[in-house]
Amino acid sequence: MDNSIGEKMDSNLTSYDESKGEAPELVIATKLLGGFRGILIDILWIRAINLEAEGKYFEIAQLFDLISKLEPRIPSVWSYASWNLSYNISKEVPELDQQWEWVKAGIFLLRNKGVKYCPREYKLYDDLAYLFYHKIGGATDDSNDYFKESFASEMDVVFGDNFNI
Repeated sequence: MDNSIGEKMDSNLTSYDESKGEAPELVIATKLLGGFRGILIDILWIRAINLEAEGKYFEIAQLFDLISKLEPRIPSVWSYASWNLSYNISKEVPELDQQWEWVKAGIFLLRNKGVKYCPREYKLYDDLAYLFYHKIGGATDDSNDYFKESFASEMDVVFGDNFNI
């Protein structure tokens, strides 16, 4: 028998690594937890719902950080987590500059993480636009004037004198 056919077939085989380019924590969670990952996510989500009823928003932020690492491709995780940061936690802190930091954290989460993992999910873009409109652009939030000034100051640093309208 000619062994060259078998050798040729083996040389053309390639391995497929589905975790290529993924965050290390996602790869570890996927590989180690396997099928139990979904069960763990459900348990954490139920815990977050119970914490919301108790008004423990900071703890919810920690839970959703873990949930987003376990399953980053569920858009509702990003929507809920950003809402919690921008709306619930921002209202828990008394200082306007701290509120602004939490609003920015919600924007960052949607823009830099949620859209990264779910780029075709229009709801995340809608949530992001609504966050800008409602928290910064509109007059519906009590702190919107401060948020507008803070956002303008940060954009001035980015664009400087080169941005003339």
